[in-house]
Amino acid sequence: MDFLDKLFGTFDKSNFVQIRLSGEIPEEEEKSFLPTMGAKKSLTMWDIEKVLTHVENSAKLLGVIISLSELRIGFARANLIRQRLSEIRASGKKVIVHLESGGNIEYLIASAADKIYMTPWGTLNLIGLKAEVTFYKDALDKIGVSANMKGFGEYKSAAETFTRDSMSTPHKEMMDSILDDLQTQLEGHISKGRGITPKEVKNLIDNGPYMTDIAQDNALIDGVCYETQLEENISILLQADLSVVKAG
Repeated sequence: MDFLDKLFGTFDKSNFVQIRLSGEIPEEEEKSFLPTMGAKKSLTMWDIEKVLTHVENSAKLLGVIISLSELRIGFARANLIRQRLSEIRASGKKVIVHLESGGNIEYLIASAADKIYMTPWGTLNLIGLKAEVTFYKDALDKIGVSANMKGFGEYKSAAETFTRDSMSTPHKEMMDSILDDLQTQLEGHISKGRGITPKEVKNLIDNGPYMTDIAQDNALIDGVCYETQLEENISILLQADLSVVKAG
């Protein structure tokens, strides 16, 4: 029985579950032969899915609070979390997000929420997507190493990392296409979640980042509060007493 199975018995004695997400979120728990007594277990994607499914299916639980700070995950993993939160919201449960600070990834997840709150000192770094590619040819030249590699097709660019010092035109076209697609997805999800037009979202991203007061003025967040004030704010919002159990 893992720690979540033990927690599930306490979930239905409460009416909200809080999940704290930060740093890396692995797909599943890494097995280790080294002792980890006293070490805090990090939530995995599988853990998050189990908790959210329980929230979705519980008759007692009213919703979930997601506390976000400095995630180190990719767009695909963030989008999976956002999709599950959207499904929970569609089922009639409340989804509340609290941001300490955040960028594109954190806000992609937050956009699925009914309400987004942010710490007073936070900054919303909603500035659009970019990609960085490192090239090693110059470094290899300095140590007298020549990489004899060739891609099959002009858009097969993996070898360029070792054989060039900059992007080829096909490589740049491919990266631009990927970024454009991801940017369109980001703008679409924010538009749907926040109820503003894609054009307005694009304009907001082009003019980011934002301090909390400006983010609230532009309807990117719904309120400003410390995490310690969050339960009180939600109680007022729902006109109900809150009993929160923390799952991570």
